[in-house]
Amino acid sequence: MYSKKELERRIFTENKQRYIDLCSQNYMLKGDPLVSKVKNGIILPLKKISDDTANGMYAGGVCDEEFNFIAGLKRKEKEVINMSCESAYVLDEEDELVKRNETVVFGGVLIDFFGHFFLESLSRLWWIVENKCDYKIACVVLGKYKNFFDSFFKLLEIDDRIVIIDKPTLYQEIIIPDETIYFNSGYKNHYESIYSKIMSNIKAKRVRKIYLTRTKLADKDCLNEEYFERFYKKRGYKIIAPEQYSIEEQLGFMKGADEVVCTIGTLSHLLLFARPNTKLVLLNRTVMNPMIPQLIINQVKNLDFYEIDVSFNFLPVKHGERAFLLGPTKYWRAYLDSVGEEYSEDEMVMDMNKFAYDYLLRWCKVFSSPKKWRLGLTKYDNFDILNALSKALYDKPLSRKDYKDGYKEREKNYKKEIEKLKANEKFKKENVRLKKENERLKKEIYKVRHSKSWKITAPLRKITNMIIKIGK
Repeated sequence: MYSKKELERRIFTENKQRYIDLCSQNYMLKGDPLVSKVKNGIILPLKKISDDTANGMYAGGVCDEEFNFIAGLKRKEKEVINMSCESAYVLDEEDELVKRNETVVFGGVLIDFFGHFFLESLSRLWWIVENKCDYKIACVVLGKYKNFFDSFFKLLEIDDRIVIIDKPTLYQEIIIPDETIYFNSGYKNHYESIYSKIMSNIKAKRVRKIYLTRTKLADKDCLNEEYFERFYKKRGYKIIAPEQYSIEEQLGFMKGADEVVCTIGTLSHLLLFARPNTKLVLLNRTVMNPMIPQLIINQVKNLDFYEIDVSFNFLPVKHGERAFLLGPTKYWRAYLDSVGEEYSEDEMVMDMNKFAYDYLLRWCKVFSSPKKWRLGLTKYDNFDILNALSKALYDKPLSRKDYKDGYKEREKNYKKEIEKLKANEKFKKENVRLKKENERLKKEIYKVRHSKSWKITAPLRKITNMIIKIGK
């Protein structure tokens, strides 16, 4: 964990102060993970209960006989977020409840996304790693069971004990180790023991400097990443597309590396399997806040990390929306200057014309999905688009406060003006009414003062006024 002063020379991003503030935090959560037990507990396969997030939210996991929820997948300490499982469900009459007269350990929710799986799905297994027992380990799956699950279970030496729950199952007793990481909050003691166990069964590769690339993915989402491949290959780095290697080989590269460069995401999460103090150069695919999971990894492994914005996205996009254009930004140049890396001016040229069309195609492909439109694009407005274009094409970030006369602002001001006009008209009408009422009262007073009764009662009023003065 670095001080804010030290982070000044490690962060090269548009939102630098925000990065420094978040990177300097301690992500070790208070309190050791606990272990609980439930007699006659039920493990429920997951059911999607909401599709109002990127991947949905789920019900299932461990509950008691009365279907009161006990354990599932908590991904943030104080908030239910995408892919969380924090509730149970009651069985329908026709549902079969399988009964097992045995004790099992709840192994957690297995997420079928590679990076999420090894980063958070294994987090309850610390207890298995640290305690000798021969209990079976019961898990539920979010998505589909993937072959890479088996590779990690084998490295943990538990592959013959894993039970996948595909029907509601009642056990005599369920042992429930706490999670040791909340994906978007922090981690607890014992988290690293899982990865130490895995790495004890991995042989290190003899490759010291590595560039991890996404260019060989079938669904290529990082345009112009070849620029960084060429840059680092020229400087002696081995270019590796992890998906082309077995899990054991991927982890072997991490164990043997002294320096790793990659875009932030699943590739950078692989540094969980690196040696402490490994140098990591993170290339940001978007201009956004830091990813908390990566900050956790940086702290757990005490990585010698640097973070650089290399985004030329000229349309608004976030990390999960997968339409990225990369290149040599001013932040990239500043990083190279800071670490004393020599380069030619030709290596700092970005030909936007070469990539603009392909980027537009990619961006449209992503956001033509109704769900991406609903959950992603509707969060942006015209200013976001103008700002992205200005930064990418002119290297000129814009300030929203200078653009208050946008449609929404004008509509807001228009409504205010209408309210003022209505209030003014109401005031005018009320003023006219009061004037008319005043004229009517004047006439009434004049009429009374010139009446016979007024003249007759004049002496009486005079005496009354005298009495009032004497009384005072």
